[in-house]
Amino acid sequence: MTTLFDKTMSAMQPLILRCKTLLMQCRDAQGGLYEQLNYEAIKEQAGMDDSQLVYVSFSNEALAHLPYMVALDETSR
Repeated sequence: MTTLFDKTMSAMQPLILRCKTLLMQCRDAQGGLYEQLNYEAIKEQAGMDDSQLVYVSFSNEALAHLPYMVALDETSR
């Protein structure tokens, strides 16, 4: 039986992949080795691959922006 969550996620996959492609292009254009190493470390430590990581922000300014990530938790769904 297909749940509403499954239907929604399957309908959103093309949009998620497009957003990830655009974000990767921006990261490649603006980011450097530091961001790439952090990105790879997050994937390795969390046991995720590129399809599960939607967005990662490396901004780290005191009293302003904190680093965060948005990921798909497919293992518990």
